[in-house]
Amino acid sequence: MRGTASIPGILLAALACGDAAPRDAIVRADSAGLAVVTNRAPDRLLDWRFERILDLGGDAEGVEAFHRVHGTSVGTDAAGNLYVLDAGAFRVTVFDAQGRVVRGFGGRGRGPGEFGFPSDLAVNDEGSTAVYDFARRGFVRFAGDGSALPEVSVRGALQRKLALGGGRLFGVFQFARSEADTLLLTELLSIGAADTVALARINSPTPRDVSFSCMGLSIPPFLAPSIVWAAQGERVVIAATPAYALEVHDAGRKAGLWRRDLPLIPATVALAAAEVASDSFRMLSAAGRCAVSAREAAERIGYAEVVPYVKDLVVARNGEVWVLRRTAEPAVARIDLFSPRGEYLGTFPPGTPFPAAFRAANEVVTVETDSLDLPHVIVYRVLRDD
Repeated sequence: MRGTASIPGILLAALACGDAAPRDAIVRADSAGLAVVTNRAPDRLLDWRFERILDLGGDAEGVEAFHRVHGTSVGTDAAGNLYVLDAGAFRVTVFDAQGRVVRGFGGRGRGPGEFGFPSDLAVNDEGSTAVYDFARRGFVRFAGDGSALPEVSVRGALQRKLALGGGRLFGVFQFARSEADTLLLTELLSIGAADTVALARINSPTPRDVSFSCMGLSIPPFLAPSIVWAAQGERVVIAATPAYALEVHDAGRKAGLWRRDLPLIPATVALAAAEVASDSFRMLSAAGRCAVSAREAAERIGYAEVVPYVKDLVVARNGEVWVLRRTAEPAVARIDLFSPRGEYLGTFPPGTPFPAAFRAANEVVTVETDSLDLPHVIVYRVLRDD
């Protein structure tokens, strides 16, 4: 049993950090208004505790009988309300700080405020909500009281995760570069009422046609470059290269580049195989009832030459940035913390929950599963060592 049972109680502690980092551990530079921060300090363990204060989900029926909830289908507003999109039930439920139901909206259908194939949710501080619906290829939107707003269509297919901030919608979309082009382009879009701006762009890796004993697949190599990003308010943080580098945008302007001075990690079949378990290949092979080992999938499909450091990002309400970082050990990731100004503050010990959202500066929201593989939405109070 992982998730809700893996951190019972919950107290996560580590050895104290020891001596402070040397003075040259952080090097700052300014290039035409761009704040470049290079962090040279080695890993420093953070001695923080995570106390579980709310657990939603696991019911046999009712609003907490979650069917399909994941980390990109939860959000919070400035009042501390928690929004949960249950894609399997075609509804959004709003819970207050104590876990009581405030309201619900959505439903299955084609009318205003209804979903055909919902996937991801974003909420701003005022409680306005956007849900991406694959059936519409766009956003179903709601006002703070849950009433339906006009939909917004967008070219391309969403690649998980949404954000709302500064009056704009953010998401990564993949689409063909032209009607005659079979190659795909991936862009992080900032969508406003009057314009749409690409904040990052990469050529999507070319899929490889591979035949297994029970099915054929066209799938890109593992560990290929992607756009990893997060947003909070008017701040957007982006990682789009294998290096440990975070590009920071504030109020629509590229404002900073934060780095950890770590050597690139050469990819191996073992590291690629470890990525298979969390990749869409797992779902595809299960649907095709394929008994394909992770190593065979990695060898047959292939993988990039270098491991991308940044696996996931989230920006806290106080401007801190949490980074889920790959390592040279298969299936081992670490969570790094950066200050709002780009200083590396430390690394959390193994077993620390990675936030899906923040309800306050000291409260993190996660989505975890129980022994029956049922999703739970958990809120932890973070007790800092400072």
